[in-house]
Amino acid sequence: MNQQISTNIWRYYLFTALSFTPVSLPVFVLFWKDNGLDLFEIFILQGIFSVAIVIFEVPAGMIADRLGKKVGLIASTVFLSISYLIYGSGHSFFVFLIGELFIALGFALISGADSALLYDSLKYLNRENEYKRIEGRARAIQLVS
Repeated sequence: MNQQISTNIWRYYLFTALSFTPVSLPVFVLFWKDNGLDLFEIFILQGIFSVAIVIFEVPAGMIADRLGKKVGLIASTVFLSISYLIYGSGHSFFVFLIGELFIALGFALISGADSALLYDSLKYLNRENEYKRIEGRARAIQLVS
């Protein structure tokens, strides 16, 4: 069992590097504009995205607490993947709005559950004193990726 739990540490590094890499962020505005959205609609999308994250935070935390942090993280990657499929097939404000809601839900499911899973894993292994070092290394990997 200890071996299974200890694999959470390298998986955490991998998850952090892949799930938070904002490869698409620089082109989102260009993509929206190319699909006919004006700046007002883009700002509306971003505003709704921000409000949605706030609204989804508590239910997402409850999912992580009740169903498990791994379940929440897996669900987050599913929702983020669906959001990219929606974006890839979308050409209107309302389709992009649905995509933004899926992205917000995906980010809310990640929020805190990833760090909590790492801490719980380290605590189980009696290595919780390593949390700051491992979390710091993961954030460095995230920035480099």
